[in-house]
Amino acid sequence: MPSLTSPSSLETLRTYLDELSAAFMKEEYLALAGLKAPDFDGIFRRYGGTYSDDQIAGLGASMLRERNPVLREQLRLLLDNLWMVRGVHATAPVYEKIVQWCATRTIDGGGGRQIEFNQASSVITNTSDACERRRIDDARAAAIRADLMPLLIAQFEAHKTDARRLGLGSFICVWERLKALNLSKLISGGDRFLADTNDLWWSSSRDILLSQACSGDERTRADAQALFRFPAFDALLPAARREEVVLAFIRSIGLDPLADGRIRIDCESRPGKYPRAFCAPVRVPEEVHLVTSPGFGGAQEWSILLHEIGHALHYANTDPSLPLENRRLGDMAVTEANPMLFANLVHEPAWLERHADVKCCARDYARAQALHELYQLRRYCARLTYERELYDDAADYDQLPSRYAQLLTEATGFRHRPEDAFLDVDASFYTTNYIRARMLRPVLTDALERQFGAPWWAHPDSGRWLVNELFAHGNRWSADELAVRLSGHPLSFVALRASLEAALS
Repeated sequence: MPSLTSPSSLETLRTYLDELSAAFMKEEYLALAGLKAPDFDGIFRRYGGTYSDDQIAGLGASMLRERNPVLREQLRLLLDNLWMVRGVHATAPVYEKIVQWCATRTIDGGGGRQIEFNQASSVITNTSDACERRRIDDARAAAIRADLMPLLIAQFEAHKTDARRLGLGSFICVWERLKALNLSKLISGGDRFLADTNDLWWSSSRDILLSQACSGDERTRADAQALFRFPAFDALLPAARREEVVLAFIRSIGLDPLADGRIRIDCESRPGKYPRAFCAPVRVPEEVHLVTSPGFGGAQEWSILLHEIGHALHYANTDPSLPLENRRLGDMAVTEANPMLFANLVHEPAWLERHADVKCCARDYARAQALHELYQLRRYCARLTYERELYDDAADYDQLPSRYAQLLTEATGFRHRPEDAFLDVDASFYTTNYIRARMLRPVLTDALERQFGAPWWAHPDSGRWLVNELFAHGNRWSADELAVRLSGHPLSFVALRASLEAALS
């Protein structure tokens, strides 16, 4: 491969990263969809070795001394992707073991029943009896403690070791430089959000917490999973109607939900399928896979499908002429904000009445969903503090599980298990994207309402506006730049907090 610091080689680098990313994304899609055993290491063997430390260090040095802001930004984004690919390569052997273990391991569900580990969370979520779901959660935690925790720790260590080889500092230093974000500032903002929403959380959640037939010390994350499943609303939003209604809504705002065949939807149930919904943009915009698991059931799956179709529409409507760094790379908070715009429609009683044909309890369900979002946000803010400690070079893996349980329990009031300390983590501080995307979401809503009135989703041209103003540009702008572009104000928790207070009033 030519020198990575040569301007003439940038297009070669883009093509290489695009092809490699597509191959890896396809393999990940097939593995997580339960369609084949993973072979990530085979992809790197096929694409040949990746890059030397000297080449990476040279590209990093070139980025730091580049005075042209456009070229400097291109180099940052390409180096960020190169770092991600290297990290994937460095962790591929252990990641394969983790994916394979999760897809094939079973746990004792009691009464002679064996439960696939990948389905344990959905089983817990759908189990109404508190004693039974805690028994299943005990078995799940025991399996993690016995076999999975050492693999997860090895994965984090491999990430940190690989980051140091770049010559740009520790993992956290590299992350801040390549993401152009200040982690301490984000954590401070999250801490303030936790403090500012403390009264709102406890007052809004009081009724649902009191509905538990157990004391506060006994309420667990497993209980939260079942509570926020909201089974009482299943009759209002049956899973059987979900796909039909969601796709019809997308058409009502002037968009093709399949994007002329570029979006392929997989909602089937199969052994070994990953329980969390995901979108796999194999080739942007030509091949986008939307994968959901029907395991959770009922009303919750509506917001899940709305979220994932938001991802898919963003990728499938991206301008194919954009360079790789704007088409596939960039600020992932933007690609998360667009899906949240759709997912949050279930927070609006009028949308539920018009599109889901909910005749009663629409306001109650919308409020319940807003409470769940606040719960998730408080978890993310607490988890970000924990993740900084996890990625620190001096991390104490023996002490981190208790630290994780402490922070998450204090933020939510539900006892979290130490065994989840290395599993309940989105790699490379991806949590920051979920938080910043939620900050951006009300900004997008306000921009749409200024253009089309409230509610924006009732206008048949709103989808075309989304394509022209947002999706087609891929990740050309960061979430912070997009917030200023649309509202004139920097990204902050202010609009998000106000939207939650209004929804929970």
